[in-house]
Amino acid sequence: MTTRDPSHEATPAVGDAEEEVANPPRWAAVVLFLLIVVAFPVWNVGMIASQSTTLSVLDEYAHVDVLRRVDAFGYPRIGERILDETARDVGCRGILFREVGTCSDPPDVLAVDARGYSFQAQQPPGYYIPTAVLRRAIAATPADDFVLTARLTGAVWLIAGLAALWWVLARLGVGLWARASAVALVAASPLILYQSSTVTNDAAVILIGAAFLYATATLDGASSGRRVAVVGAGVVTAVLMKPTVILGVAALSLAVLVRGLRAAWGSRRAVLRLLVVAAIPSVLALGAVEAWEQVRDERAVEPYDDVFDTVLGSKDESDSVTIGEAAAHTDAFLGVYDNSTTGGPTNDRDYTAGLARIGTVLLVAGPFSALVLGGDRESVIGSSALVIVLTGSVASVFQYHSTYGIEGGAPARYAFVLIPFLSFALGRLIDHRRAGTLIVATTAGALMIADVFSVVNL
Repeated sequence: MTTRDPSHEATPAVGDAEEEVANPPRWAAVVLFLLIVVAFPVWNVGMIASQSTTLSVLDEYAHVDVLRRVDAFGYPRIGERILDETARDVGCRGILFREVGTCSDPPDVLAVDARGYSFQAQQPPGYYIPTAVLRRAIAATPADDFVLTARLTGAVWLIAGLAALWWVLARLGVGLWARASAVALVAASPLILYQSSTVTNDAAVILIGAAFLYATATLDGASSGRRVAVVGAGVVTAVLMKPTVILGVAALSLAVLVRGLRAAWGSRRAVLRLLVVAAIPSVLALGAVEAWEQVRDERAVEPYDDVFDTVLGSKDESDSVTIGEAAAHTDAFLGVYDNSTTGGPTNDRDYTAGLARIGTVLLVAGPFSALVLGGDRESVIGSSALVIVLTGSVASVFQYHSTYGIEGGAPARYAFVLIPFLSFALGRLIDHRRAGTLIVATTAGALMIADVFSVVNL
């Protein structure tokens, strides 16, 4: 007769439940991924793109004009006017908050906003070429609505960005529930959804930010020359899609430098190598931007400055900007959940304003909490992103005033590239902390519901 060892008794049902929370089944990961990363973006972007026919105030028609030319194997030059087809889109669809021409044939190009200039010719072609290919793949026939099919490519860019962020967070050790909550919080941003539903190179920035996050976490002073070369090539590709992602490159370089100093300290050679490795991405990014500007100016029909003086009008140089005024812009730069300035359909202040503030607070809470609670990698990466957000937003106010004579600074969408950095710090903070995961998941879920109701009411 054998006796039963109590230690081999079946674990109580509560223990089973706790184990399932700590190590969720594979089907749970698949369901969450399909819901958050695929289904939610496809439905929302598809509905917004098709139902909100008015062109976005954020230069959508100018991006459409560039895409039309790329689709015809060309590229606009600074000083050229928009195509008649683009002018017709402006007249028939209208531009949010703007008085434009009418739906006439032939359209009056000069009656279009910005004197009819195709001013997004200033942008490098990195976003437009793959987007033109995607648009042709989406369009069932050549006669399909060009603007609508171009807008639908935003769903592909957003899914790619969220999927990349999901994968990177998993590689960096963020558990399923925390990962799903952090990615859902990004997916639920009204501004990100709206930007992904219009034609703009901002649509690709979440994907770029996720790639920068992975490079930041894996690059250090001991990295091989091959790895550094791959990161450098990726950085050059990214800034030739959207030059303002250079903010993400700055965060990458800063985080690599700060994180590597502890290991390299005491060895002059190691410190010098670290400095070189950290500097290479930023140097290459600045070089790529400068090279594109040279190409852009060489191709220009009219001088760049003359065109933009005409587009923007006379500058207001009467007052200087104070540090206090510039610092006050930081809040707007972090407002990735506030879609009010775009007038986009996912902004309904009755039930999203409070949730938007909570979403912003949660994103910022990750890096700050990581600094207080410890945690080497996430605290360095998150705090580096916050430093770039703060300095970038303040610097943009001075730059906008001196260059354009405009009050305020860079819009929140320029900070999109740093969202994956903040999401990583947040994911690591709430991982294995049920209360934190529940707060983020609840906020993200509420924002998703608010987004869906906004879109349904279009």
